Amino acid sequence: MNAEQALSADARDLKPGTVASALESCGCFVIRNAVPSEALTRITERVEQGYADLETAHQQGTLSESAKRRNYGYGILRPFEDDLICSDGRPLRDNIQDIVRTGLLKDVMRAYLGPEVTLLLEACHVRKQGPGQVGRPVPLHQDASVMRMPAGRLLNFWVPLVDGAGSEAPGLEFYPKSLDTIVQCERKPAGDGIKQRMYSNFEIDETSVQAAVGETQLWSPVLNRGDVLCLDGWSIHRTAFKPTMQRTRFDFEMRFCRTKDLVPEMPGETQSVKLDEWAA
Repeated sequence: MNAEQALSADARDLKPGTVASALESCGCFVIRNAVPSEALTRITERVEQGYADLETAHQQGTLSESAKRRNYGYGILRPFEDDLICSDGRPLRDNIQDIVRTGLLKDVMRAYLGPEVTLLLEACHVRKQGPGQVGRPVPLHQDASVMRMPAGRLLNFWVPLVDGAGSEAPGLEFYPKSLDTIVQCERKPAGDGIKQRMYSNFEIDETSVQAAVGETQLWSPVLNRGDVLCLDGWSIHRTAFKPTMQRTRFDFEMRFCRTKDLVPEMPGETQSVKLDEWAA
């Protein structure tokens, strides 16, 4: 049985425990058709407008130095820091959180993380990847390393806002192997150019990756609007990008950890949530 057969399933009749077990054993699971397409329409419209506004500000020279570095350079919108208002008058972050406040994704969180979780606001954002982007594609890394989390459980819901992420547009690829530690390796020194500086502090070299995953093969599933990729914090992953991909991909990412696993070294603000009290 290949990864697509073993580690992906339609949301209909899918049990949260099935996803939690896959995360424990392989660090990943793809839930097909987890989010109704219409629920993503308002989010997608605001995301596209957000990037258009970012490009306009860059062309006009009105971006702050912080926005140039943290937003434009990395192709990231930060709706949990900035008030990006949607067509319904509500912030984009609220529309995004609605996706996970009820239903299967909330139950997956409970099954894998328990009833008390923390939203890692620093790592909840919208990302753009595609031809002509300023920064390079995100290299091999672990979320636990980025978030400086030495132990515990972290869960990333990765939600594409386009069809064909991984075929016509950049997607995500990863090793379906359960790990329980940050892969230790010599990090690459930052280069002179912006693309060389990006991600060098947590990039994992290929030799260290192979030592960690053994014979496990890289999996690059094709993801469409409505699909949700679930990744644990130890999963080694990167942007799936090929020069032949001519379409831009937008996605949003929400990362949670068990509240009991929080440590002072973790960057950014957080929001604690009791799942039994969290509703849309």
